[in-house]
Amino acid sequence: MPDDIAERVCIFLNISESSLAEVGYCVHAAKRLGYINDKISDELEQDIRQVSAPLTGLVRAAHSLPTALSVLGGGAAGALMMFLTLRAIG
Repeated sequence: MPDDIAERVCIFLNISESSLAEVGYCVHAAKRLGYINDKISDELEQDIRQVSAPLTGLVRAAHSLPTALSVLGGGAAGALMMFLTLRAIG
């Protein structure tokens, strides 16, 4: 079971990274097509970078989860998942 949880977290985070990259492309396209100006584009790109940095860290941590969760076992695995979730939110 812990491996399944870790795998699902990794999948979710990979989808999140892909979605963020897609947002970045949409901002780029909107700027090139003249839908948004340079100021708005720069602000959105800064927001994307601010989201990208912690997301990248979570992805790296999540790839080590299968090993950590298998060592910890059931209850501790849930506690670790809760810790990572709260850390990501806060």
